[in-house]
Amino acid sequence: LFIGGVDFQNEKVILTCPGIGDWYKGDKKIPRSETSNSYDFEYEQGQYKCHYNGENYHFYVRGRTCKNCIELKGEYFIAIIFADAIGSIVVMVIIYRCCKKKSSAEPPPVAQQRSKPAKNRAAYPEDSAYERLNPTTRVTDTYSTVVTGGTGSRTG
Repeated sequence: LFIGGVDFQNEKVILTCPGIGDWYKGDKKIPRSETSNSYDFEYEQGQYKCHYNGENYHFYVRGRTCKNCIELKGEYFIAIIFADAIGSIVVMVIIYRCCKKKSSAEPPPVAQQRSKPAKNRAAYPEDSAYERLNPTTRVTDTYSTVVTGGTGSRTG
């Protein structure tokens, strides 16, 4: 199992070999550190190789670098998306709890309506909830009337 890779940090490139081995750029041997399995250098596109334990590990370096750039790894990207989703859910729950209607044990008080004495009240019993329509207060707009069937009678 190979544990190594290529990392870009600003204008620097870090190549990592599975163990402390010999480094080559193309066919030219590069001086190596005796204590590290990494080779770091200023970015230069090309073919690199690490020879370790009789095996060759090849690296082709090609990318873009800049002085103040960092490489965004997949794990960080997923963590950012996850944190954003959790934050959005928390905000939604707070808004829901703050805006939820408060229910009370008592029903709201009903406004008392003043009853006007009606003419022709004798046609309706006193305990009836219905009153006769007042012809002077009825609306006679265009769409306030109903035409029934083909008889031409209008109700409104």
